[in-house]
Amino acid sequence: MGFKSILRVIFRIGAVLFLVAGFSCRRDAVDTIPRFPERQFTNSWTMEQTVLARFKERANEISVGDDISRVIGVVGAPDKDETSEKNERVRVFVYYATRQRADSAIDSDRVVIIGFNRHAKVTRIYSNVEGIPSKNWFPD
Repeated sequence: MGFKSILRVIFRIGAVLFLVAGFSCRRDAVDTIPRFPERQFTNSWTMEQTVLARFKERANEISVGDDISRVIGVVGAPDKDETSEKNERVRVFVYYATRQRADSAIDSDRVVIIGFNRHAKVTRIYSNVEGIPSKNWFPD
């Protein structure tokens, strides 16, 4: 066995190990889209009526099972982008229609929350904005 044959064998083994290592490192699809910065509010805030009407129309186009890229393309960048890893890895987009306080969100804010699974698919939508129904949200 010549030197070139030995190099060829080593190269093939290295290529196989590289592929195995690459496939064993799990990267969830939900991580393929970069994180969005959180919107900073300086005062209480409400969407203008024309913007709110367009937002309602677009938010109603989103369905359970849609891809994260479609959500961004239809509704736009979220006001808040969070990831959680409690029981399963999830990502959540938060869109505010109204914000009562600048420093923190409160229960009376009008909001749409879109939840994604680790495969970057919409799993549930919560809304307390009139005209945008919740879809597949947790039972009360």
